[in-house]
Amino acid sequence: MKGAKQCAEDASKSPNRYLWYSISAVLCVCFALLAFVVLRQKPPKDRSLETLPSPLVPVAPVETLATTLDSVSVFHRALWRRPQPEDTIFNAQRRDWSDAEGVTHWDWFLAISPGPQLEAWFATNPFSLQKVSQPRSSHLRDLAQAPAWFPKDFVNLDVFEASSGNFLLVVDPETKGIFLSDSGGGLTRPVTR
Repeated sequence: MKGAKQCAEDASKSPNRYLWYSISAVLCVCFALLAFVVLRQKPPKDRSLETLPSPLVPVAPVETLATTLDSVSVFHRALWRRPQPEDTIFNAQRRDWSDAEGVTHWDWFLAISPGPQLEAWFATNPFSLQKVSQPRSSHLRDLAQAPAWFPKDFVNLDVFEASSGNFLLVVDPETKGIFLSDSGGGLTRPVTR
């Protein structure tokens, strides 16, 4: 049997021991709840991968390319006159880029041997051309996309270009062949409000 003194000691220790057990149990439940809450949260989104639409970033319209190889049609649209029977067209190409609203830009290339009437017309300088030793850099950039038959090296060729615009006329003095090129933007778009 226990003595009275020992019973009194057990009684005095018991409340402290149960208090510590209670505090430990409460702490375990709190940690379990905290872990549950943390693990249920979704990870933050990586905003760097998102592409947010911006009203300041224009969306490029879809363009289509139409290429015309009909030499008479290209000649007529380029020079605003019909070829005569004595004019020889060796090569011709016209390219029109367009979107839903119409033509956005165009270019054309011709390789011809002019007859007497066309040669006389060119002598009147209808395009206000000036002789240059080399086409300006904007022409050279455009000519990088020219057909393979159009000259890219202008050594031993006579080069004439418009002071404004992109009209280019190249004469081969040996063969009297003429290469012509021009490019520009599309038609003026209607104003929308």
